[in-house]
Amino acid sequence: MKKYSKLTSLLTIAVLNSNVLIAPVFAVSESSETSTSQEKMSFQQPKIEFNDDGTPFLVDGIQPDKSIKEDAALDTRKSEEDINREKATNQKTVDDRLKELSKQREEAGYVSLQKVNDQDTPEQTEKETRKPIARGEETVTTFKELKEVVGKEGTTVINITKNIKVPHNALLTIDTGTDVLFNFSDEGKLTATSAYNVFKLGNVKRVSFNNLNYSHTNASKFLITSDDATNQEVSFEGTLQSNAALVSFPEEQGKVTFKDGLVISKLSGAIKTYFIANEMEVGSTDFSGVTLTKTMFQGSKVSFKKGSVFNNQDGLLFDVKEDIVFDNEDIILQNPKGQVIKTEGSILFNGGTLSADAEATAKAIGFQAGKDITLTDTEVTVSYGEGHLFISDQTLVTNSSMTVAKAGVLFEGRSVLLDNSQVNGSLSKLYLQTSKERAEFKLVNKSVLDITGLGTNLQIMDIKKAPIDFNIVGLGTTFNLTGGNKLYLEPNTKTPLVSGLIAIEGESSTFNITEGAVMDIHATTNDAITMKSLGGKFNVDGPGSELNLSADTDSESSGSTETNRLQPAVLRFSWMGETEFNISNKAKISVKKIGGQSSAIRMYGSKNKINISGGADFEAISTGHGPAVHYPKGDTNEFNLKDPDSSVYIEATGSQGLAFGSLALNGDKGTGKVVAGNDTYFIVRGNTKLTGVGANGLGGAVSGAMQAYDFTFEMGKMRYYDFKNTGGGPAIFTSGTKSSLKSEGNDFSVWKRNLKGEELDVNPSRIYQTLTFTAENQYFKNITVPEDASEKNKKFVEDVKADAKEMNPSVKVIGLQAYSRITANNQLAQLTDVRVPTDADAYIYAKATIPQAKGEEPRPAYEGEVTAVAALVDEDGNVYNTEEATTLPGNTDIYGKPESGIMRFKLPKELEGKQKFLKVGQSVKAVSGYQGDGVDTEKRPIKVITDKNPTVLDATPAEKIDIPEKNEIAAEGGVIKGQVSEPSLVKYYFKPSGSEEFQSSEVVSTDGDGQFELPLDVAHKLQENDVIYVTTMDKSGVLEIEDRPKTNTENGNENPISDDNVSFHDATFTKAVEIKLVGGELTLVSVPETLDFGTNKVSTKALNLKPTPSDKLVVGDNRGSRKDSWRLKLNVEDAIKVKTSRSESDLTPGLTYTDRQNQKQDVTETGIVVEETTLEKDGELDLSSEWASTNQGFNLAVPVEKQRLGDYSGALMWTLEKNVENREVD
Repeated sequence: MKKYSKLTSLLTIAVLNSNVLIAPVFAVSESSETSTSQEKMSFQQPKIEFNDDGTPFLVDGIQPDKSIKEDAALDTRKSEEDINREKATNQKTVDDRLKELSKQREEAGYVSLQKVNDQDTPEQTEKETRKPIARGEETVTTFKELKEVVGKEGTTVINITKNIKVPHNALLTIDTGTDVLFNFSDEGKLTATSAYNVFKLGNVKRVSFNNLNYSHTNASKFLITSDDATNQEVSFEGTLQSNAALVSFPEEQGKVTFKDGLVISKLSGAIKTYFIANEMEVGSTDFSGVTLTKTMFQGSKVSFKKGSVFNNQDGLLFDVKEDIVFDNEDIILQNPKGQVIKTEGSILFNGGTLSADAEATAKAIGFQAGKDITLTDTEVTVSYGEGHLFISDQTLVTNSSMTVAKAGVLFEGRSVLLDNSQVNGSLSKLYLQTSKERAEFKLVNKSVLDITGLGTNLQIMDIKKAPIDFNIVGLGTTFNLTGGNKLYLEPNTKTPLVSGLIAIEGESSTFNITEGAVMDIHATTNDAITMKSLGGKFNVDGPGSELNLSADTDSESSGSTETNRLQPAVLRFSWMGETEFNISNKAKISVKKIGGQSSAIRMYGSKNKINISGGADFEAISTGHGPAVHYPKGDTNEFNLKDPDSSVYIEATGSQGLAFGSLALNGDKGTGKVVAGNDTYFIVRGNTKLTGVGANGLGGAVSGAMQAYDFTFEMGKMRYYDFKNTGGGPAIFTSGTKSSLKSEGNDFSVWKRNLKGEELDVNPSRIYQTLTFTAENQYFKNITVPEDASEKNKKFVEDVKADAKEMNPSVKVIGLQAYSRITANNQLAQLTDVRVPTDADAYIYAKATIPQAKGEEPRPAYEGEVTAVAALVDEDGNVYNTEEATTLPGNTDIYGKPESGIMRFKLPKELEGKQKFLKVGQSVKAVSGYQGDGVDTEKRPIKVITDKNPTVLDATPAEKIDIPEKNEIAAEGGVIKGQVSEPSLVKYYFKPSGSEEFQSSEVVSTDGDGQFELPLDVAHKLQENDVIYVTTMDKSGVLEIEDRPKTNTENGNENPISDDNVSFHDATFTKAVEIKLVGGELTLVSVPETLDFGTNKVSTKALNLKPTPSDKLVVGDNRGSRKDSWRLKLNVEDAIKVKTSRSESDLTPGLTYTDRQNQKQDVTETGIVVEETTLEKDGELDLSSEWASTNQGFNLAVPVEKQRLGDYSGALMWTLEKNVENREVD
């Protein structure tokens, strides 16, 4: 028997990542030993399968073939040749299988072959069935072991299970020739004390760390370095904690990868940079353990997988050179306290979302780019504490939205562009300019910016490093800003510095609102916009373009000093001069100062200009104690208004409206020029004190609504100007000796200086037509008119002197100081309204108005200022003109409502005697008119601009209600019968017992003749002496007029019950009919509806027939003490006849009635008295009670000659008097 002293195994090893396959394949060799008995053993080929994750494993070990018997005889049958052939066949099978496995493993990434220890046995291999068999995996616990395995070729996995201390002079080169994974157990750690870096990459491309735990006594030394990292990569997975630098590759070489799910539990220390490489790829990573003071990664580029979350506690995560792209990703900044990204290139967000969330006091920095930050189709939500989110040379936001709950600074850098995007919410600073190059902030294409400032000491837009072009462009583009800001003072001189919700400081800066864009800013304290810019321009241009600024009070100002009033203004052009504020081409601006000492608009320095042109509108209002428009210091400042329809409205309720120089007139003597061109509007209204400095600290001894030391004022033929001082006596102008004012060809009115309050809004003191004059010198005292002026206008010079002398002699008054208001109005008067007439009106009313400032309600025409003609048009279209009427005195009482500018027209003469009031169906209209009296002023046609031709409405109830028996209506069972003068609904009102509130009955309608019957409702429980009121309603419905009478209901006009509602306009209404109910009534309770004489045969004798009545004949009388006699009458209404074929037979002559006194009477057409009596008691009398048992009642005698075949019929009429009740009896 042969024995096997050796069993040689050939092995193939395939390595894929860290999974190792060891597959034994067996061959047989002969032993030199023999035995007397022989035994043969054969082995099967091993079976290899693969796990779900792709790792191979051995299914079956090496087992004896049970099918081969231990049969020596059988063995002897095989020759040696057969055995050798079998050996060769087995060897070929092994070789083929090895080649096949080798090929499969190579395709799958397996890399090498190796033998195993000769002492391995089939039994040992069998124990490892279904287990991955690793090759190159090492476990180390000491530095010596670590040093050995990192330099050992083929090492793929290094398990560190203990704290390995790297000695002082160590620098380990990883030279395995294969990718290496360092796998740290819970107790595994690297602790370095060396003055060197720990690892240097040699012949290795990829090194991975799983659950790295690393520390170094020299934190600036790196865990990984390389001399040439061109194709080298270091990756991290699991967890990562380190207090020292980790990777340093040569510039623009190598890659660092954070695998998905990496948790950085600790990266700390004052290390300049943790990772230096060309590239970093970041999977979903938890950065919460990053507490660096400086930078985590520095390199050329970084890329992110979707769903990145940045939550570092300190430091800068990524500092790169190239562009960073987030492509349709969901990016989350989750409570970071450091900086997230900084790049020398651009950062691009293409789609997706960005959520930035930080603690309220965190000062994190989000994204910083040396070039652009671009957000396209991106949704951004921000609650970023005190952090700065976007820092770049230029931030471009397109088709995106941002919702901000809080942010220290949203945009920082040079320029910002919003294109079809929305930014809304609350923050501390929207934009911080940090670049020294010229910047731009631009909103276009229906972008919306709506921001509320958080706090009160804000500069929401801080633009102080360089000039800027601020552009808000396009219809639908809006900029809304609200917040409070602090007045900043220079610490030593206490000079006010640039403040404002928007603070601009930079030479030649521009602010442009164009093409229909709108800006609204409200400052709760101090300035809205401050522009400190030599040569700067603020432009609002184009139809629909608007600037609306407002500010409440001044947080830093108190008292009344000049310094305080030079501090915050709503719109402030500070310190530099040579600035322009241009409003053009139908644009609109409104600047309002609601409280405080400062101005609405202030332009400091010299050569400043406000220019309004192209039909634009300018409004500046101060309701505090400061001027509306103020040029506090400097020379040659201008205010220019030109082009038709351009308008200016300036108003200050506690100071000058328009002022050049010091307000107190003892400081800077400012010079100013105002030019107002043809067909423009100019309104200035101020409120200053007459003498001394008032309680509000404003005004000198002769302070006016407009003032300048040298004041040049030129006015062309304007549509309208109105200059007024409402301070209770002060003048309009305060001017120095070099001043001049010229008004060219204007209709001119003046109000004397002693007029106050409402007196300045009614008829002027004097009126001049087409007046041209010049006023020069101090207070415009030297007045001249052209030589060719009208006689009326030539008197203007003397009138001014006379009016000045009329003032209080103790106050020196000269020139135009004599007036508190002057106006010029070259616009035509207008007939603007015809009052809707009613049939209660005896007059026609129309209203005349005079256009004033653009956008301002026209004023009512003064008394006698306008004369007009109206017309009445009847239903047939005939037109009747009225006589002329002029405007009545102001606040004329028209039907209980005071109105001004009203004209009252009498009815046309052609209708005198025909109608006293206007009639329903007629209409009225305005015809024509003129302005001027033709004596002192020329008659000029006026415009009829109303297209109203209102029809006369029905406001009056029925004029006549006739109830003949109103004094006989019984409380119980009574019926009200009457007639109304027009078709109506009728009802009565009553007060239930114990109530003071009226209730009403059901409604009945009149018939075609206006007659009605209205029964009293027994449910109302009315009693004798109760009073009811019968009213009518005419079905005209609700009146569509402002002051409709109380008698007009949803159904129509109703007769009034109370005297309070009897009168309306010029008419007095017919009152409801008052009825006092009586205690009872006399009635026919019942009468026979029919008297049936039966069916009878023709007889040879005369017939006497007695009828069968259908009902009783009963009279009722419950009139109590009012009872008197009554009489019941009976007459034939229709004869009792029948028509035969030959002749007509009439039986009426045979009809008789026998009364209760047995008196028999023929019933005739003229009638008989059936009963006449007086009942002693209230009750009923049955007159038919004896008809059946006696001869009383009816009898019909039919002689033989009248007995003809046929059906006979007739009719009788019963009449009860005093109260008549008629019933027909068939």
